[in-house]
Amino acid sequence: MAILDFFSKTRSSMPTLERFGYGKKKPPVSPAPGMFPTVPNPTQYSQPIGPQINQTPIIPQVKPVVASPISPVTQKPAITPVLPQITSSTYTTPSGTNVDAQGQVVAPPPVPSTPTGTNQAAPGATSTPTLPQVSPETLKSLGLAESVYQQSLKISPEELSTQEDIDKLVDSTKTAYRNTSGQAIPLEFITGQLRSIEQRATGLAEPLERKLARMQATRQSSLESSKFALDRAENKVQTEKEALKPISGTSFYDPTTGKFIQAPSVTTEKEKGFTLQPGEIRYDEQGKPIAQGGPKPPSATAEAKTIEKQESIIKGKSDATGGLALVNEILNSPYINQVFGVKNPFTYWAPGSNEQLVKSQRDQLTAMLSLENRSKLKGSGAISDFEARTLEKAASALNKSLSDSDAKRVLKQIKGAFATSSGIEADVKVTNPSGEVISATATRNEINQLISEGNTVEYQ
Repeated sequence: MAILDFFSKTRSSMPTLERFGYGKKKPPVSPAPGMFPTVPNPTQYSQPIGPQINQTPIIPQVKPVVASPISPVTQKPAITPVLPQITSSTYTTPSGTNVDAQGQVVAPPPVPSTPTGTNQAAPGATSTPTLPQVSPETLKSLGLAESVYQQSLKISPEELSTQEDIDKLVDSTKTAYRNTSGQAIPLEFITGQLRSIEQRATGLAEPLERKLARMQATRQSSLESSKFALDRAENKVQTEKEALKPISGTSFYDPTTGKFIQAPSVTTEKEKGFTLQPGEIRYDEQGKPIAQGGPKPPSATAEAKTIEKQESIIKGKSDATGGLALVNEILNSPYINQVFGVKNPFTYWAPGSNEQLVKSQRDQLTAMLSLENRSKLKGSGAISDFEARTLEKAASALNKSLSDSDAKRVLKQIKGAFATSSGIEADVKVTNPSGEVISATATRNEINQLISEGNTVEYQ
């Protein structure tokens, strides 16, 4: 019994389970503020379609939880929440402008420049480098020179008008001759009237012929000067093209491709051998030629030009030979006195007469010595400078009324020029610087040598 009382007292003095909270409903324990991150609402990050400007920054809100003061809870170390990083959003307007969330215009990122020494090509660029071109001033000068040269080749309206006046004068003189010859009056009166008509025609024709000769000489001078200017402009263009060619061993930047065209490094292994195409040249690092290929075969255009030039030379020599034969026929004709000097009015204008035959030959020779034909002979190389000057003077003299002796002298000069151009010796009169006159026969090369030594040479 005493034992039971002991256990009963002992059990009543011991703390019960209710003292420790067993059997009672415990209040909920709230976590400490900041212990767990709040899950952001996905709807907060959704953006409407199209550019929108949000005045309220989109930041997830974390609500603090206050713990109940019913029972104290030991605080754990605070954990820093890791919030999602939200980058600044940009929008593209229909016009193509980029703006941020506050409506400010966003500048495009700068394009990095190509560093020196790189060999990176720009996207979409071709691999063909763009080299500098000839300056516009040089090309403009070339165009002007070509235009002036083309204008110099044309015959001026004044020159054509003067030639037409001469032709009309000749036609009116022929009409007057025919009308006077048909009159039934004594012969001496007819002869006097015909002589008067001829003198009047000569007096009217000489000023026109001198005017025509001056205009032809002016046009020839303009043609030669414009040709010189054209050659100089073409040479300048060619010089600039050669200067713009890239030199082997150097490098330059091509803005179109974004590449630096560079020569191989000098430390690279030396090549053991190489081959070159016809006409190709190989250079070293300093730009000096070290090897050259064989002769380049001529193109079809070059061959055509060579053939054309040869044909022009052959035609020029043929024309010179034909001119020589024509002059000989005129000089050997017994009717030459009826063509130059005093003319027989009854046979000079009669169709089919011997005088008409010689006159036709004279007109043919005059046409052969025209400015255009002389230029063709000179351009083909058929006649030299001295021969061209002789033919020019003779052409002007043939357009005038000459006596028999003057006509024969001019014809002999024409004969000598055509003879030396055909490779035949001709009779010449040489006057040395001291005034001594020597008559001899000479070829074209001998005449050029005499002129270079200071002598005056004239065909005779």
